[in-house]
Amino acid sequence: MPKYLAIGLTIALLADIAMAQAVQKGPRRTAAAQVPQTLRLLDQRIAEVRYEQTELEPAINQLKELSGVEIQPRWDKLEGADVRRDTPITMHAKDLTFKQVIWMLMKAAAGSSDLTLAYRMSGNLLILSTEEDLGKDVITRVYDVADLLLQVSDMPMPSNDSSQGLSTSGQGSGGGGGSSIFGQGSQQQQTQQQTTTPGQASPEMKALIDLIKETIEPDTWSDGKGGPGAPGHIREWRKQLIITNTILVHQKIGGYVKER
Repeated sequence: MPKYLAIGLTIALLADIAMAQAVQKGPRRTAAAQVPQTLRLLDQRIAEVRYEQTELEPAINQLKELSGVEIQPRWDKLEGADVRRDTPITMHAKDLTFKQVIWMLMKAAAGSSDLTLAYRMSGNLLILSTEEDLGKDVITRVYDVADLLLQVSDMPMPSNDSSQGLSTSGQGSGGGGGSSIFGQGSQQQQTQQQTTTPGQASPEMKALIDLIKETIEPDTWSDGKGGPGAPGHIREWRKQLIITNTILVHQKIGGYVKER
């Protein structure tokens, strides 16, 4: 199974679980205006885009018009990584979220190289650059996972194959990759290091933490494959996960990251 198809299917499963529970419990918000603007824009549906050897800059400009998002590529960083304004893009996306489409665009722009592109978004401004450029900042966020814990014990645990990574990209899968694996209603931006020492994790919480560390950038976790020098770590507090890692990791988990 292609890597990104497996990624999309895994995210789709988790998103379906969260959606089903949200329906049973009722909506967490009563008005669209209560949803942060960034999330509304990331989750909006794009009817269709089709690029056939289209230059990257015109492709970005079209996506800006369709989405209402101000996309600002850092061309100096991108061109330094051999991603130019005239890099040809070939992709087709239909009825996907903007978040899925932008990840497909980044994958197409990177081509067959090992380069990874990333974005940072706040409000309607999206900064597009390389992972090396945007991945320098390590931030902490809190994710409410209460709705998932009852389901985790029934899910197959991931193998040690790091290629089976969770991602929001959905490249090549045609869908399923743009939904957060966590309920977004209780997510909070954290600006200071957390000092709470949580109690022992439940088996379900431990299974979820292991799933994240095995499937999302395994080399970035300090108590995992990355070793003590890696930037990422996860702590649990009641029904929440306190996750510290790079912007790219948070994007793959499914949350948006505000420009600081």
